[in-house]
Amino acid sequence: MRCPECDRCSDKSDPFLDLSLDLNMVETLMDALQSFTNTELIKDFMCDGCKTRVSMEKHFKIEQAPEVLVIHLKRFTNSESKIWDKVKYPLELDINSFMSSSDDVSCSFL
Repeated sequence: MRCPECDRCSDKSDPFLDLSLDLNMVETLMDALQSFTNTELIKDFMCDGCKTRVSMEKHFKIEQAPEVLVIHLKRFTNSESKIWDKVKYPLELDINSFMSSSDDVSCSFL
């Protein structure tokens, strides 16, 4: 999370076994991953740095790629209706653009 007033950043690292991706308004797996890592605005948040209420920017990135990546596609909406749309996916998934660091190590899954 990043404060737009004082530019204070707070990072939190959580280990994961799988990624749960929303399928609302996406056609491809890459679109779902992009939506998962997009910056989100959290309104009326108390910043620990400047002690004011601000709209914080929050986004997710993958810090360390697992050996096996499990992706859960959320096929139900909040109103419990099923999403029947087909999701296109590549035979090889390159997640480098969703990683937090830009190391020269390639992260691909078959």
